[in-house]
Amino acid sequence: MDRPHLPSLVDHFNPPGDHTGCFGWIIGYSADAHFLNEAAERFVGETKGQRRYMGQIRLAVMLDPGMPQITPVETPGVLHLLYQKPPHPFRLLHAKVAILGFRHESQPDQWCVRLIVSTGNWTRQTLEESLDLVWVVDARPDFSGAPDGAQVCADLTAAWDLFADLRKRFDTRALQTAFTSPQVEALDLRMQQVRKHASGTPRFFDSRRASLLEQVPKQVNHHAGKGTRNYLSLGSGFYEHGDAELNAVPEVPRRIVESLRKAELLTAKPEVSLTVEPDSCQAIAGAQAAIRDKDWSIGGPWISEVFQGRGRRLHAKFIFSAYVRVDKCLRPWVYLGSGNLTPAGFMEPMGPSGNLEAGVVFAPRGLKWGEATVERDGQDTILPVRWDKEIEPAALQSGESMPERPEPIYAPPIAWLDWKPRHEGGGHLTSPMEPSPTERFDVLSFDAQPCAREGDAFVWPAAEPSEVKVLWGETGNAVVPVRNPLGILARGPLPVLKIDEAIHQLRFFPQPPESEETGDEDIPLLAAASSTGQEGPAGPAARSPIRQMMQLIEHIADLQTRLPAAHWPNWLVRLESMLHQMADDQTVSAFRDLGLNPLAPLLEPPFRPDFAENPQSNEGRDYELVIGRIAEKWRVAGMAGLGEVK
Repeated sequence: MDRPHLPSLVDHFNPPGDHTGCFGWIIGYSADAHFLNEAAERFVGETKGQRRYMGQIRLAVMLDPGMPQITPVETPGVLHLLYQKPPHPFRLLHAKVAILGFRHESQPDQWCVRLIVSTGNWTRQTLEESLDLVWVVDARPDFSGAPDGAQVCADLTAAWDLFADLRKRFDTRALQTAFTSPQVEALDLRMQQVRKHASGTPRFFDSRRASLLEQVPKQVNHHAGKGTRNYLSLGSGFYEHGDAELNAVPEVPRRIVESLRKAELLTAKPEVSLTVEPDSCQAIAGAQAAIRDKDWSIGGPWISEVFQGRGRRLHAKFIFSAYVRVDKCLRPWVYLGSGNLTPAGFMEPMGPSGNLEAGVVFAPRGLKWGEATVERDGQDTILPVRWDKEIEPAALQSGESMPERPEPIYAPPIAWLDWKPRHEGGGHLTSPMEPSPTERFDVLSFDAQPCAREGDAFVWPAAEPSEVKVLWGETGNAVVPVRNPLGILARGPLPVLKIDEAIHQLRFFPQPPESEETGDEDIPLLAAASSTGQEGPAGPAARSPIRQMMQLIEHIADLQTRLPAAHWPNWLVRLESMLHQMADDQTVSAFRDLGLNPLAPLLEPPFRPDFAENPQSNEGRDYELVIGRIAEKWRVAGMAGLGEVK
């Protein structure tokens, strides 16, 4: 039986059926290599090593200028775009939005464009430690008659306008290279079609021209209808700081209630609930007496049983309101987005004292008010709210404030360098003719010393690098990709996996492989086998090609028969990618020489999970297609399986 599966933020980078990722844009406060590599593997169906070999940028990321640079080698296929130059028009770039373009595999004119609005950052912490929310819609402009199609296109168009504004402020020069610009232009063209189908008021909004506080009531009227509600729930990972001695209700929650009352969206005496992280709730801790004097309640976050006891800390930012009576939940609406319930996040528009924030307001359907929960079609609570339990006063602590932004990093004078090999060894690194450098800079060699110059070129004394560090001005420093003579950015060799390495890397699923750049390093087969509870082999016979291959097949079967169906599409991507890289392994060559197909057992029911046991299911059909493609790559298709006679 499958364990309950609550989709994580990275799951939304999976393509819809029969599609593959073409190009996508991400904006956020922060990101890290772990999340971006996992997202890219899902988006394009290629592992880190394969993406580095292909050298195509498929995801462009725009982060707050205070975030450290994520280099091209750390995240192949993903480019962290740097802010062009100060000043910036926001206190923080805090919005967390992605637009992903997926192209149909057999009908390339058919696309799906996805909008993701998140309360969490694009980081490993969001996946493993935080309690966050995400809102996702897909637009298929080729089928514009779909329900809510015009509304979804309006949402995407509003978000696209935000991206268009930011693209002018970030360094996008590297996206103009020959192997990337066609994908960028294809998504641009598709978004023009999305705009043509857009109609109505977008549910998506941002703080470029007005604060979230000013816009929320208007959004509610548009998308959830007029009329008062008698219940309001406010949740945030961070609240404003305040003076505990004043014992006054914090300004942002108070202003939200006043604003909704003024707009006639809230009754005079509603039930108001604040959801907080108990040991870090800022001004809420010191003002709890004043809050309870208003008959407002304070509760901790509800955590789904899916997390199975693993600690999660509230990071989501949300507002929920409805008119409730008995078991009815009338005129409900939800805000979720990046804006914390702080002055900079919610009360101020973008500016010196206001962040750039983004969110959505929508009216959920099919809600039912129960004794201690809000249900949707009998499923779990849709928001992390403890409807039935308040926090004891002594448990509330102010905790730490949001950390200050680190020193900003800006785009270097050049977006990449071109490589030209020299006959005597090493090579030259030169600036491309277009676009030309904006100011003088230096290149650091692998020993952290400036490279010598020969005319306009920098002398690199070793083999072609994938990226180099450049210095300019008094403090400027950043890493730029190197473009090889074929025009490919930051290309690296495609690692050839040995059978021991494949076993070692597959066992990390669903996490990204520990390392794909293993080179000639041998990972002991005993260690890999023991990680699955199997006894490792010993002696020369155990290292025979047949014995090694059977251990790989058994290892694959052991892993995949225990997988939940929700992980199956990503498992197929990982399995195909890893086994493709084994095509030139000596063990595979030995089976080719014997005229045997070692993959045949994997098609037998005992080696497959129940939900993919035969091609009558989509999972089974996709699995057999993957095994067939691997057999073709290994050049064993059509050969007899072990024990067969042909």
